Amino acid sequence: MARLYSYNKTFATDPTLAHDMAVRLRVPCPEAGFEPTIAAANDATTPTIFDDAYHQNLKKGQGLLPTDQGLYGDTRTRGYIEMTAKDQRIFFDAFVASMVKLAGEDGGGFR
Repeated sequence: MARLYSYNKTFATDPTLAHDMAVRLRVPCPEAGFEPTIAAANDATTPTIFDDAYHQNLKKGQGLLPTDQGLYGDTRTRGYIEMTAKDQRIFFDAFVASMVKLAGEDGGGFR
């Protein structure tokens, strides 16, 4: 909500949030009141498909959370976002490698 209405107590909307994304989020997330049952998809374009659209969206300023958008804004992670947004196979391969690594941690009991 802070990204939409009171970002950094200075701006009305987070300047890194794409205008079309802000408009889309204002419908289910009105400024007045708080509704804990409202949910917003982390990937606005293909929320039910496992793909690299999340990374493509970050390049367009459409990260849902500040931490999401920060991945593209940070020079340490921007190259990874660029690479995976350009080639979905790279994203899938990296995802598989991370799951294999996590499965080996703590006897494979990660959640």
